[in-house]
Amino acid sequence: MVRTLGGAVFVSFSGGKDSTVLLKLVRELYPDVKAVFCDTGLEYPEIKQHVKSFDNVEIIRPKKTFKQVVEEYGWVFPSKGIAEDVYYAKKGKQWALNRMNGLNTDGTPSVYNSRICTKWKFLIDAPFKISKNCCYVLKKAPFHSYINKNHLYQYLGMLADEGQLRENLWLKEGCNGFSATKYKSSRPLMFWTEQDILQYIYENNVKIPSVYGEVIKQDNKYSVTGVTRTGCIFCPIGCHLDNRFQQLHKTHPKLWEYVMNQLHLKEFLDYVGEQRGKKISYY
Repeated sequence: MVRTLGGAVFVSFSGGKDSTVLLKLVRELYPDVKAVFCDTGLEYPEIKQHVKSFDNVEIIRPKKTFKQVVEEYGWVFPSKGIAEDVYYAKKGKQWALNRMNGLNTDGTPSVYNSRICTKWKFLIDAPFKISKNCCYVLKKAPFHSYINKNHLYQYLGMLADEGQLRENLWLKEGCNGFSATKYKSSRPLMFWTEQDILQYIYENNVKIPSVYGEVIKQDNKYSVTGVTRTGCIFCPIGCHLDNRFQQLHKTHPKLWEYVMNQLHLKEFLDYVGEQRGKKISYY
């Protein structure tokens, strides 16, 4: 990509383990490639410390705070796809209502939507705003602005095994999205798995943020002793399936208190738990 685009590139650097591996690989070949970190205010303090330990890193910021985004657009839950469906279903869009009723957008039967979307139909009437706009406002928009201003293209540390949307993207475009009319990007880690990332860190002694703890190998499988994901620490996507907020309560109680009580995530999760008949644990 560096040669193809004449060096007009940068590494999108979140500070997490995936993008740390990506930055190491890119700079082994092209040491002068810049890294760009978007300070959304949703990162662990350990992530920011890790980012600052690297040279040639530019920091950008979104125009709005997370608090402003939640107040304006609402929470992203339980996934970006369903959050988008709920957002438009609340507005009465028929295609979205079809999906939430277990159909395809055109009203034909759908095995997937009848199995997945229908169980979240109650969110249409939830007394909370729900949308997928948070990620765009806090992450994508700042990078798009940076790219347009500087006429650059980005390396992204995306993995196909992180979700169906990314897997579909990989199957469609492969590791290089050069066919896009705007925001061309290279995603060289797309075919890596989580185990590949951890193995590379373990075998190459790659320094990662301390919040992950250490990478260990046991029964030929790699894992971390600390948090398993860093991302946006206040994001509730999929939190009904893991213990991220219990971990946050133990490791960063002030941040937990802020999102649960001041941003009222506790009220939202309690509502969802009551509607599902299954409490979502967050402490």
